[in-house]
Amino acid sequence: GPRGRAARVLLWLMEQDRAIRPAEPGQRKIVLATSIAETSLTIEGIRVVVDSGWMRVPRFSPGTGMSRLETVRVSKASADQRRGRAGRLCPGVCYRLWSETENRGLADYSTPEILSADLAPLVLEMAVWGASEPDGLDWLDPPPDGAFQSARKLLLQLGAIDPAGIVTTHGREMAGLGVHPRLAHMLLKGREMGRLKLACELAGILSDRDILHFSPGAKDADIRLRVDALRKGRSFRTSDAAVNQGACRRIRIQSEHWMKMLREDAGKDAADAGNDPDRDTGVLLATAYPDRVGQRRSTGDLRYLLSGGRGARFFDYEPLASEELLVAAELDGAGPDARIYLAAPVRLEDLAAHLPERFSESEVIRWDPQSESVEARFEERFGGLVLHRRFIEKPNPHEVAKAMLDGIRRMGLAALPWNRRLENRRARVMFLRREKGGGLDWPDLSEERLLESLDVWLLPFLGGITRKAQLQRLDLRGALTAMLSWDRQKALDALAPTHMVVP
Repeated sequence: GPRGRAARVLLWLMEQDRAIRPAEPGQRKIVLATSIAETSLTIEGIRVVVDSGWMRVPRFSPGTGMSRLETVRVSKASADQRRGRAGRLCPGVCYRLWSETENRGLADYSTPEILSADLAPLVLEMAVWGASEPDGLDWLDPPPDGAFQSARKLLLQLGAIDPAGIVTTHGREMAGLGVHPRLAHMLLKGREMGRLKLACELAGILSDRDILHFSPGAKDADIRLRVDALRKGRSFRTSDAAVNQGACRRIRIQSEHWMKMLREDAGKDAADAGNDPDRDTGVLLATAYPDRVGQRRSTGDLRYLLSGGRGARFFDYEPLASEELLVAAELDGAGPDARIYLAAPVRLEDLAAHLPERFSESEVIRWDPQSESVEARFEERFGGLVLHRRFIEKPNPHEVAKAMLDGIRRMGLAALPWNRRLENRRARVMFLRREKGGGLDWPDLSEERLLESLDVWLLPFLGGITRKAQLQRLDLRGALTAMLSWDRQKALDALAPTHMVVP
């Protein structure tokens, strides 16, 4: 009830106050702090600062659509701010754990966050203001175009903006929740699906630090385990991990706030219509991360292909690695295959029921370099994942020929059935082109030009050919001869004969 919530908030504030309260007389207090203590905090009695000279900063990659934490050197400005924590209220000293030489090499200032952060929250806020492009606003540091366009693409997928960048009704409601657009979308979809309670818990878990502290060598990326720990509290038991009760309390308070807000907006209680964490967690995460639905590459493999086109993997075996489909909620974007930190399995039928717009079916006719043949098939996809394939019995002949041309471009002209007479004929034409034989304009039969113009001179002769082995029956002589007009064919034998009779 309200009194219980108020008591939990009060307890939370008391714990925060304990961290910054002056030490008792006769006691020495040690405070471990992140970079937030540089400017946002004053703690009485701090006389000594020990500065490591490092900081953890988020880096967003528009190419992967993922963020990762990087450990980097502090700037001179940050180091000065850290030094200023000592002696604010009394004399103090700062110990810097680096040399004077290293100090001279530090950057003057830290990189502005707008140049390296995920811009989705900013772009949504701009759209709510009515600004769909950054050009009309005055910036201290303009947002990078790549990150800005990546954010717009994500918001369009989530239905927060339209193709013109104008905010939608759904987007306005997302912006009012005060959480990252991905999680805001999940909260609204959770209410719509009758899974509001679980959606709020997941949003809280993903917004806070991990509530499970695993013992060395133990790990489990399954986010459903965190939901179970959050719901059971102190009664949660596992031999491999301890529960961060403070984080659990924060998450419960925030979850109840979101539930109260969204229940009132809906005009009804939408929290408890479902809530089977084992099954519903995956599909809820998929609404927030439609680009991170992962399909296992092969049986026994720890690697997954994500629906957004990227790769992801578990670096050691764990229970989730046996799942065919999962949703990766937390990833390290570094490297070709991002490391999966938090995920949940998902069922194909649940994706079809709640994210039908992400499914598509298309006819694909293309060259397959593995089999060295043209493949023609229907593909059912979820984003970039191919879920089902079936072969086309009678594909479009013109499209098959174009795919065969693509294969020839990849393999090179050596894949065609050349012989000594054809090579000789080609060399004679190139000789006359170079010497302007007979004052005629001779075609360019160089390898580069022939590859560039395959669709002009070779395409009409590819009927019925669908694989490399069948190229041996290609009428290559007819294709080359068709590039010469009748008068040039006669002039070729007269001006550059194959042989001459001499005395």
